[in-house]
Amino acid sequence: MILFVALYVAVIVIIGIYLKRTIYNLAAPKSDKPDVEAAEIARLIAIVFVIGTILMGALLVFDYYGHSMAAAHAPGAKDTNTSDFATEMGGFLGTFGDFFGGFVNPVLTFGTLIALAVTILLQRVQLRDARSEASQNRQHANIQAFETTFFHLLNLHAENVKNLSFDPAVVRANPNLVRSRVLAGLAPPSSPPVVFGRQVFAEVLKATAAGASSSMTQLDLYRLLQKEHNHILGHYFRHLYQVLNLVDKLSIEGDDATRYKMRKGYTSFLRAQLSSHELAVLFLNCTFNTVDDGKFRNLLIWYKLLEHLPVSMNVVGELSAPGIVSYDQWIFFEYFDAKPADPLVWLPGAFGKNPVVKKFLDGQGNNWAGPVPWRPKSTENK
Repeated sequence: MILFVALYVAVIVIIGIYLKRTIYNLAAPKSDKPDVEAAEIARLIAIVFVIGTILMGALLVFDYYGHSMAAAHAPGAKDTNTSDFATEMGGFLGTFGDFFGGFVNPVLTFGTLIALAVTILLQRVQLRDARSEASQNRQHANIQAFETTFFHLLNLHAENVKNLSFDPAVVRANPNLVRSRVLAGLAPPSSPPVVFGRQVFAEVLKATAAGASSSMTQLDLYRLLQKEHNHILGHYFRHLYQVLNLVDKLSIEGDDATRYKMRKGYTSFLRAQLSSHELAVLFLNCTFNTVDDGKFRNLLIWYKLLEHLPVSMNVVGELSAPGIVSYDQWIFFEYFDAKPADPLVWLPGAFGKNPVVKKFLDGQGNNWAGPVPWRPKSTENK
């Protein structure tokens, strides 16, 4: 009897070991590195199989032996040669087998329900992880598609710059200068030759500054240039606006700070393509009501696109930039930002971390309201 039990247990253990290896080979990916999680799952299943099989075998033996003894001593039974001990032992084992089976069955059923609940929970977790991974993959695909379009637009921007041309003669010369030269018997000032590419921006600044007067400012001349000769720079700035607008509408998961940081990273790529003269003309171009109702200007403020404009401050404390005449000082204030507070808190806005602009604002004091009646349009809640 003991030999039979030992043989039975040994066979079950061997089957359990084989089962463990089989499950591991099915669950683990084929690689040189062992899969710890798959090994733990295979080991647990094998242990449950061995213990459960041994218990079921013991239950079957006890139940069969007990009921056999009880049947042998039942009234009318032919075989009555068994001892009283065997009879009592058979009755005990039979009762124990019935009790054990009656107790284990609901326990196993309950365990099955628990296992089913755990399985459902694990499936929900896996489904959640799968959704999260799908969302990340979708976000990654969106970013890739955006970057393909964005960097293609940057290449188009460079092509636009190369194809620019400008004849300074289209900007009206300073009437006072023309009149003085005519009265002196001199020929009117000659216009510089036509320029191409990036040099166009420097020449536009030079021509509008030279033609400025008390009756027509540099900004007035630039607006006239855009109105009457929009083919010179119109397409360039429309394209630039669309690039900024594309970045601004990029859908990114996360909080506001995360989205802004990522978008600003792309606008920094764009800003790196702009020369100092381009920034100065962009400065004129986006001044309120020059080309639109301020949408372009607000994007410059929001993404600090004029941060690298070479701003300086003269001896009387006025801001200036290369190619921008000093008496158009007020246009600098169009690009500041402000936090609603009492008193108003001024921020550099489109000039970002420009140290000269920061020094200028710090020097105005808390009660400075800017040129009256002008007031800033905050982009804080853009």
